[in-house]
Amino acid sequence: RIMVYCIAEKFSKLDLIKRIIESKAKLCDGIAIEPGEKLEWEGDVLQFPCCSLWTGSHIGDIFFFHFGVVVFWGFEDIQESIILESIVNSCSIDPLPSSEIEDEEFRFQYTEGERPRIQNDTIIMGVHLSQNSIIKLGIVYPVRHS
Repeated sequence: RIMVYCIAEKFSKLDLIKRIIESKAKLCDGIAIEPGEKLEWEGDVLQFPCCSLWTGSHIGDIFFFHFGVVVFWGFEDIQESIILESIVNSCSIDPLPSSEIEDEEFRFQYTEGERPRIQNDTIIMGVHLSQNSIIKLGIVYPVRHS
């Protein structure tokens, strides 16, 4: 699944990177930033792929947008909650009250040889693009405002 959360007016860019580094790149039980990934903001987005600490396999991607939006691609709801509570909330500037937090869920599906497209709130793309962060960013960039 893909979850979009609008939780604050904005994030502190420096505090968010510092908090992730302090966690030793371990985001929640069994999930970490993939080894070798640089943590740096590219304009208004901080993006990185995540992997399983047990198998080393790719789990998903996280996209932080400076204006208080975070997008999880491929995570379970409990993992998202832990990351939001343990890392993200402390880096929020003017956090939204819980009654005003917005979230939206999308599904994704990988198939053989498909061009990326959105159909009935499901993002469909070829399995060969499953670890392509640039394609995912191109998809979540307009979704972050939905």
